[in-house]
Amino acid sequence: MSGPSQSYVERSSPYVGNFYTIHLRLGLLANETNHYRLWIKDETLAKLCRCSTKTVQRAKQQMVKDGYLKLVESARAQAPAVYEFVFKDEGGQNVHPGGVEGGHPVPRGWTSGESSPIYRKEIKESETPFDLEPLPSLHDHAAQVRAAITAMKSLTNR
Repeated sequence: MSGPSQSYVERSSPYVGNFYTIHLRLGLLANETNHYRLWIKDETLAKLCRCSTKTVQRAKQQMVKDGYLKLVESARAQAPAVYEFVFKDEGGQNVHPGGVEGGHPVPRGWTSGESSPIYRKEIKESETPFDLEPLPSLHDHAAQVRAAITAMKSLTNR
């Protein structure tokens, strides 16, 4: 699910009724991982939005016309059409949240140093839940294995 596109729809969608519900559902399905691309069958979207397939088709057509969806690839055979969810600003430009191209978006008001430790190279000392024991080197481990094998061979040769 996508928080940025959902909140964008809630804040900026010009639609009401079923068209709003469809726009909101598309916002929930769009995410940065897939570059805000959507490939959902009209029938599936209609079931999720509790409306007719024809209403979904009309809504998508209107959203493309208004610039809130962009048709990337037309439907073919069993594959649904691919759309891109568009974040329109006041000037009608497609502006992805945070203006970030790729990478990990940092929530507004945060610095990159406050971002999740998963996306940082360093971990603050206060974030480690316990003291980590240093791991033995691979060389030490190999020496221990060789010694154990030698001891086992000497026992079996008796």
